[in-house]
Amino acid sequence: MEWKIQYNNKKGDWDVLWIDSMVEPDTLMKMHFFQKISHFPGIYVLARKNLLGLHFNEMAKKFPNDYNFFPKTWLLPA
Repeated sequence: MEWKIQYNNKKGDWDVLWIDSMVEPDTLMKMHFFQKISHFPGIYVLARKNLLGLHFNEMAKKFPNDYNFFPKTWLLPA
């Protein structure tokens, strides 16, 4: 297997796309089933600590027995 670096993902002949910004909807729509990307839409909800804490707290309110595994979290100034 031969690896090559390609700087233009518009051609569509790639297997893995490493991207450090938002993925364009056009790229997502044209992806083949075998192609993988390093980001996916909405990842910031889990990747940012403040949003992860916010969502954990919300889930803990709805499902207290299932979401008791993380430490108490505060979001300042709230």
